[in-house]
Amino acid sequence: MYLNIFFQTPLASYTYYADWIISTPLLILALGLTAMYGTKPDWGILGTAMALQAITIATGILAQLAGGTYALFTFFILGNAS
Repeated sequence: MYLNIFFQTPLASYTYYADWIISTPLLILALGLTAMYGTKPDWGILGTAMALQAITIATGILAQLAGGTYALFTFFILGNAS
């Protein structure tokens, strides 16, 4: 994945999103389980937080794909609303 960035392939601008869509929900899961250590984990809260993070990343890639100024700000607002 990072070789795409190094060699500046056409996929280079999207490899960050592929990394983030996997890593950031897992980081939220790890932080949530650490915070709930010693108690029963609330999977509803953890799942919701992970899904909202994935939606935020997905709106970022949609904004980049849309390209227009109005679409960019629309997806920016949607990503921040989630």
